[in-house]
Order: sequence, then C-alpha cells, then structure tokens
Amino acid sequence: MITPKWTALDTDGGLRDTPADAFAGGIGAFLDRLAPKFGPSGGVILIDYDAAETLGLPTTGPLPRSGLKDHHAAGDALSAGWQCSGIGDWSKFWGNTRPTLHIGLTHLFERSKCPLWTPWPPDTVAAFRNWHELTGTPWHLSSGVSGVDVLTTIVPAAGKGSPTWRPATGGPDEAAEQEYTPGNWRARIRAEDAPHFAHGYDANRGYVGAASSVEVCPWQLRFTGKRFDRTRAGWWYIQPATWNDPRLPDPAGYRDTLDPGAPRWVTTPTLTLLEDLTAQGLYGGARVLDSKTGPGKRLFREWSERMRDAYLMTTPGKRELAVSDAERTLLETAVKEAGRAALGEFDSATHWAYRPDWWHAVIAQFRCNLWRRMHRAAREEQRYPLWIDTDNVWYGSDDEDWEKSAPSAFPIDNTGRKLGHYKHKGTMPLRRRP
Repeated sequence: MITPKWTALDTDGGLRDTPADAFAGGIGAFLDRLAPKFGPSGGVILIDYDAAETLGLPTTGPLPRSGLKDHHAAGDALSAGWQCSGIGDWSKFWGNTRPTLHIGLTHLFERSKCPLWTPWPPDTVAAFRNWHELTGTPWHLSSGVSGVDVLTTIVPAAGKGSPTWRPATGGPDEAAEQEYTPGNWRARIRAEDAPHFAHGYDANRGYVGAASSVEVCPWQLRFTGKRFDRTRAGWWYIQPATWNDPRLPDPAGYRDTLDPGAPRWVTTPTLTLLEDLTAQGLYGGARVLDSKTGPGKRLFREWSERMRDAYLMTTPGKRELAVSDAERTLLETAVKEAGRAALGEFDSATHWAYRPDWWHAVIAQFRCNLWRRMHRAAREEQRYPLWIDTDNVWYGSDDEDWEKSAPSAFPIDNTGRKLGHYKHKGTMPLRRRP
C-alpha cells in the first residue's frame, strides 16, 4: 500500500517513508519500479487519492467494472511495455515476462465489500499477502472474481484442455434450479401441535462442498433427446410426478413462475435423485421430454479442496500458515465469501466466463444432498423439518438443547471448518410451555 507519505510492505508489518521519486515517470515507470518485488504470480498494489492523482489515475468515480479502455494512463502503461485491462477501481497490468499486477484505488473501491480491508494499513497488506499464500492468486476486484481466479490456476483458462468458458449458445430459456426457501415450502403444522422450539442447522460452506462432487460439462451443451443418462451433465426437460408427502419438500424442487405440475428444466443432480426415488418406489417417475447435455466431469473438485484447505489456513504447498486469531477471522471470512460468490459469477452474463448450467448444477447438488439427509432423518428417526432457508434447515423439538435435538443425519461441527457438517444457526421459541 503506497501513499506519497508512507508505504506499507507485506514484509515488515510497519510503515516506512515513501521515496521521493516513487511516482516519477508516470504509471509505466511506477510499475517497472515495483515489478521486481513480486514473484511470477504477481500481486497487489493499493494506492490512495494523492498517489492516484500523481500517477494520472482516476480520483473520482464511479467507474465501469471493466475499466476505461481509452484512459490516458492505459496508454502510458502500454508505452512502457505493459498491457492493461482498462483503468478502473481495480486495474490489471501485465506484460511479457512480467508479473501480473493489480492496482486498487482505495478511495474508489468499496472497502465494505473487501473482506481483507482493515483500519490499519500494515494489517490490510498482511491480509492480502496471506490470501495470496493460501490460494495461490492475488485478491482483487471482488470476492467472486478472486475466487474464479483460483479456479483458473487449477483449470486452464485458455489453450489445450481448457473448458468452454462462454459457449456460443447457452442453456434453454427459463432453465433454472432454486434453493429451498420458506417461501416455497414450509411444514404444515397446527399451532396446538407445534413443538416448543425450532433449532436451525446450517451447512458449513455448503455450496463449496457440493461443488466438490457435482459433475458439469466443461464444453458446449448439445441437444441429446429423451433418454436419461446420469453420466451426462446439463439440462433435462421433464414432466415431474406429483409429490404427495407434505412432510418433506418436493425432491424435484420448486419454480416460482411455474405450476408445480408443469414441465420444467432440471439439471442432472435433480433428475438423478428423482430416478433413485422412483427405483425405491418413493416417487412416481419423471418423464424426459428433451435434454441439452454433455459429458460430465468433476471440474470443481480440486478448486473445492483448495478453498477447503485455505479455510483451514493451509497453502497449496500444504504448509500451515501461522496467523493470529484476528488474521484467521479475517481470512476465514474472505475464503467463505469467495467460495459461494465465485460459483455465482458463472450465472452473470457480464462475467467473462458465463456458464449458468454450472451454477444451477451446484444449487441442485446441494439441495439434493440436503433432501437425502432430511429423508434419512425421517426414515430413521421420524424427524421432519419445519422449514428450510437455503442451506439452513430448521427442526422442531420440545428440548431447548439444540445439540441433543439435532437429527443424527446432520453431523455437527460448530467450528464451521468441516465440509459436509452443520453448525447451530439459532434457536427460537415457537410456543410457551404449559
């Protein structure tokens, strides 16, 4: 982090005077001067209003997320041999044999949306360094973008073996999967039969965990007819059966804009669950009317493991990062935010990688995994949920002790560190004891 008066480096934990000639020669010379301090994976330079003004970078906003392509600073950088993505709140600079450097304008980007930001500059710089060590990539622009960057260090973004990040044709119109919410399902219980308490059990980073096992098609989806093949990933247009057990939500999921019995597009995890339940005699079957699919692959498995390890303060080299309690809290928040936000970026048409089929498959994978747990609790303990709020499922009990009241199908890890486990989210009274 550099201002005209002081500089905070990630090596000493303090502030030092900024050299008088730090900004001489403009943005190109500035980048040349700092580049040798970074390794091959690049890094982050944070500058304030005064430094931006001296370098000819923007001092007022808002600026487009993609940056100003024709800004004179981009031309100055190009003259010095640097490529630039555009001048914005965050600007990316790179060049042949040069590290990729991200410049963040601290007076313009939303600090409240940067989980690594702290009031003390050396702590902020240390947090950015720790993120870089844990994930292998710099944090920049947003949690979602930074999380996707981690994926592109594992899955090639270009060249041989890379996925089709933005296919020429997308998924079918109106194709979507939704989470379970209190708005689309809630248990029907008479007031006099309500339990005394409701306990919430929240999945630990549920979407990152679901991403580790979901299969998606890395390439362009093709129309593939009416025969279901669970080795293929993508969309299936089905006529679902009517779900008649009000004690559990519909395993086919819900669509706000559709009649429950209307044909709908679902992803492979949903249809796999329906096929399994049909084979067990628990569901009336789903008729496939059409499909748009491709070969399935666990594209996110290594990424999910990387994000899991980062949450545990373990670097890609399997070295445990020694951090203080305050640093751990900061980094855990950053990793947690980046996990879900990165997957959600694939549903944004303005993102460079646009694969809504991937994002909706992750939603379905988590929802179907949750349904299986709820069904197991119903089968083994006759326990049924009261309502579900995405990844937080609420069960009733007459016992105020949430831990004793947890169904055995929901393993508890209240530290939040174990994927596939749940933590206590809250307890609320439903009615008074007699």
